[in-house]
Amino acid sequence: MSMYEVGTITGAANQVKVTGVTTKWSQTALGVQQGSILVVYRNGSTDLYAIKSVDSDTQLTLTRNITTAFSGASYGIITSETASTSAFANQLASAFSLWRSVVEGWSTALTSTGNITMTDPITGTSVTVPAIKGMASIAGGNNFTGTQSVDSDDAGFILGKNADIGLVKKNGTWGKLMVGKSTRFSVVKSANDRISATDVQTEIFGVNSSGDVDILGNINGKKNANFTDGGVSARSIELSYTTPFIDFHYGNSTADYTHRIIADDPVALGFECSIRVAKNIRSQQGIKADLYVRAASRAGIIAQYDNDPSANLGDIRVAPQLTTQFATVGADSNGQAGGNFWFEEHVGNNHRLVTQVKGYGASVQYWHHRSDGMIWNSQRGDVAWAATSDKNLKHDIKPTDGLQSLKNINAMKLVTFIYNDDERGRQRRGVIAQQLQKIDPCYVKVSKGVVGRPAIKDDEGNEIEPEHQEVIEKLVLDSNPLLMDALSAIQVLSREISELRAENRDLRAFVHFE
Repeated sequence: MSMYEVGTITGAANQVKVTGVTTKWSQTALGVQQGSILVVYRNGSTDLYAIKSVDSDTQLTLTRNITTAFSGASYGIITSETASTSAFANQLASAFSLWRSVVEGWSTALTSTGNITMTDPITGTSVTVPAIKGMASIAGGNNFTGTQSVDSDDAGFILGKNADIGLVKKNGTWGKLMVGKSTRFSVVKSANDRISATDVQTEIFGVNSSGDVDILGNINGKKNANFTDGGVSARSIELSYTTPFIDFHYGNSTADYTHRIIADDPVALGFECSIRVAKNIRSQQGIKADLYVRAASRAGIIAQYDNDPSANLGDIRVAPQLTTQFATVGADSNGQAGGNFWFEEHVGNNHRLVTQVKGYGASVQYWHHRSDGMIWNSQRGDVAWAATSDKNLKHDIKPTDGLQSLKNINAMKLVTFIYNDDERGRQRRGVIAQQLQKIDPCYVKVSKGVVGRPAIKDDEGNEIEPEHQEVIEKLVLDSNPLLMDALSAIQVLSREISELRAENRDLRAFVHFE
């Protein structure tokens, strides 16, 4: 006597039919037949039924109705050898057939290579597995030749102790190289030409668990790289082409470009768009505008050092200059013809705006617009302003007979002279400031200014005299006191003429009376 317990069974209450899952009830060798006892295991208890007939591998008919329904239940069928000699012979032959099927399956598994398909003679379930010999060869240290195939989906090669990397093919998708959720994927270079898993390795391409990519070397491509949800972060970007460029498509424009940066000149980078800079632009060799530079704010154009130069008392501290000049026309030994503007401080004296004009072989001219309101020229001296004679600006006002003024004028020595810088050599008449200064210091002012002198070099470029600042002092006539003394002298002479006329009239009357 034995018990058959393969699979599970289901039966409905008040019915006589029982169905099985993965059962083989019609196999003669198993001994399931009319009269066998079906034992149903249910919640710690059992129900017993007699089998009326075996309808198929998966259906039985019972001799009475099922009292309590069951589904997916475990069961057992008490089997026994038949009492009939012929039936026993059939059962024995079926058992031999079952045994032979099992032996043939094991023989195939032990002797074949590659994949084999085996069928369970009891349940009928088939499975495809590698043969024993094939499984032994995959255990490690093996070399494969030819093409190796896994001809199914939802399959792949999974590697590693943690099974965290593999080459997989999921049903309905494409083949993938898959890594675990928290695993970094790397392409590495071995220290050896013939590799093994234990070699010293250098990562040349890596992707971390967040999807960030690290690349050791350059990326060379022939087509575009598209980044829809992010950007490119790099230490440097190099573009190589006859005219390499970067195009921008503002507002997802489909035009060739809306803004372009292009290297279309061997020494210049082109911007085919306007440039708006939120902060400063720093240039090592200048900024060139083919049309114009326009300042759109009150600050305008500013020339300013990042850090002011230091200076001692008496030194000239100079700010950056603004220049307007010709390229070649009018150039001379002083440089290109043009004008310069800059601000400077004569430390301890005054501060001023300096205008410089040079070129065409003429002397370099400087004008100082000083903080005291005076204007000074390096050749002509101070600018003469209209004198102020408002009594509210004066004190200690006293009358004078003008005789001192006439005396001073009579003491002036009149001379003729030619100015040193008069290219036409014209003879002029006048006085000498040094002589007038001795008569009355009010007649003369000292006009003082500082000008920059460039370095002087010989024909071979050797510096003879370095660049330096030169203080220029000139004596200039103050026309206001000269004019006032002239008016006083005229009044004195006018009074004397009037007196002489009166005396002359009296003298003529006396002579006529005689």
